Amino acid sequence: LQPAATRLAPHTLAPPRLAARALLTCCHLRPPHWSPTTHTARDVRAFVCGTRSGVEQKHMEQPAEMVAAAAAETPAGEVVQAAAPVSAPERAVAPEEEASDVEGSGSDDGEGSSLKMCMMNLSKSLREKRLATILKGMGCSFAKLRKVGLQRYAHVEFESEEQKQAFLERMRGVTLPGSNKPVLIKKKERQRGVNRDMARKASLVNSAVPDAYLLRAPTAEEAQAERDDPALAVLASVTPYWRLPYDEQLKVKTQVATNVLDAMRGAIREGNAAMADRINAATGANALQLGSLIASPTTQGYRNKCSFTIGRDSAGHPTVGFSLGQYIDGITAVGPPDKCPHVHPLAIAAASRLTAHIRRSTLIPFEKKTHAGFWRQLLVRTTETSEVMLSVQVKSVEVSPEQLQKEKDALIKLFFDQDNDDPSFEKVPVHSLYWQEHNGMSNAAPANTPQVLLHGAPAIKESLLDLKFSISPDSFFQVNTPAAALLYQSVLEFASRSGASTVLDVCCGTGTISLIMARQFATVIGVDISEPAILDAKANADANGITNVEFICDKAESALPRLVMSRQLEKTVAICDPPRGGLHPKAIQALRKCPAVQHVVYVSCGPDSLVRDTAFLCRAMSKRAVGHPFRPVAALAVDLFPHTPLLEMVVLFEREVGNIEGKSATSSGEALERP
Repeated sequence: LQPAATRLAPHTLAPPRLAARALLTCCHLRPPHWSPTTHTARDVRAFVCGTRSGVEQKHMEQPAEMVAAAAAETPAGEVVQAAAPVSAPERAVAPEEEASDVEGSGSDDGEGSSLKMCMMNLSKSLREKRLATILKGMGCSFAKLRKVGLQRYAHVEFESEEQKQAFLERMRGVTLPGSNKPVLIKKKERQRGVNRDMARKASLVNSAVPDAYLLRAPTAEEAQAERDDPALAVLASVTPYWRLPYDEQLKVKTQVATNVLDAMRGAIREGNAAMADRINAATGANALQLGSLIASPTTQGYRNKCSFTIGRDSAGHPTVGFSLGQYIDGITAVGPPDKCPHVHPLAIAAASRLTAHIRRSTLIPFEKKTHAGFWRQLLVRTTETSEVMLSVQVKSVEVSPEQLQKEKDALIKLFFDQDNDDPSFEKVPVHSLYWQEHNGMSNAAPANTPQVLLHGAPAIKESLLDLKFSISPDSFFQVNTPAAALLYQSVLEFASRSGASTVLDVCCGTGTISLIMARQFATVIGVDISEPAILDAKANADANGITNVEFICDKAESALPRLVMSRQLEKTVAICDPPRGGLHPKAIQALRKCPAVQHVVYVSCGPDSLVRDTAFLCRAMSKRAVGHPFRPVAALAVDLFPHTPLLEMVVLFEREVGNIEGKSATSSGEALERP
């Protein structure tokens, strides 16, 4: 009964028997067998919400006449709507229920309804643990609940459709403590045919791109071709721009980069209006504008790293390839990568060879819905010299050690004894074969999950700008090697403008940027939190005979203050190439507090995080923003990801060392008057 459930929620923390008796008295629904000494609030909640636990079913089925009489006896000011009991075969639905904001109760376009929902209209002060207690006290069951900080929403996940429907029914019209609105439960609206993770990461990109480019609906002939050929269906998910000629893709990305700069100007104005005025008034060489968009030297087969999902195609056959959609949308089918324009031919050959092997195997692919199965993922890494590294990920918890060893031996024979196999398969020059066991439910294995070398060399070799790099399964290396060379040359050019003698490489990874900078700068210091990455960076420095570079395994926000105190750094340029999520706020604070850092070269693969970090770097001085702010003075973009919405941007920031009486002196001594 909706009003009873509404009244129940705010009193979940009251003494249970007292709250239960008060609620039943208010709603005129006291069962004849109930007494405050023998029944707890949980029993009454079960009775009021219409569940079968805690109270005998014969007492739950109240006659409709009793409910109507109770409504007629309601005191003035009380609103109690009469309704037939929940257990009745045909329950009358009140008009308010028809217009209820509870959504997602039906199937989702024939693809199965989502088991992940979003609860809205919550109180900011309602914490996750208390919310879970309230929901469980109301008889609501769920698999997972997540509420972050002071947000007004929470994410809830269910084990089955029946559990979700029961949850929606119990929460209909309920107002939780601290809120004056009924709970709104919705399933996230998602567009079909687009890689959801890519769309989320490039939200700023998508807002600048016409739908005709990003989400162009296929023609009738194209749609039929996708149904006939699963390899074509993959393209809309992983390479949304594949139908666009490359020169058209560059036009779109040029507009995207320009819009990112506009968003940066807006972010600067929010925290430093004076700087924003100076940027807008600058002309000529001093104006902040997009220097250029550098095209990728190659657009076909450029990816040197591909992570393939092992699952079943639309016909139910085991397949190694890419997912055709998101699991949250009920899509679990996998399509082959044969026609993906960005996948290296050797990676396609390796996936085809493993697909044939799995179809002969007695072990099945991992199923996301049941979390059962053996084969999970295939990682393929290639080099410009056609060296190939493979890593096969499996779920081993239900397989005997003897069977595991048998599969390992079969994989070694599959990839290292290719002379006597089926001639229809293209030969793959595999140099390294790894084995990884991941028994968790999530797709991504934890960072510390070991990679076991089954056969071959422990690493493959790649060359970039006349430097040699060893690449292991977990090493970070730009996925487009020819375009990465152009990217790093641009970074080197921006860093050289600073006139600095020391380079501080923040988030240095395996040391790619550090080693490139070491040839033109006196001292290079690389900082990264990942110990394996630092070990790879040191090995790469030794392999190239570079001695003027030092690598430190630590957080940037912790390492920077110590470096300033112990090294007496002078005229330093910081190069930041963070992950897609951007720099940690404390790392930005450390850069601002370090007076030796006069320039920052920011390399970004995420436009949203670039705009956010720009706001922190350029914010006017205050108690929270210590140190003189930085100002963007130059920017360019590099297309490392043809056929996708993503691109890399490089921005040069210069520190403003003063702002007195309307004038600001930059680090190079140039006076910029406020207009």
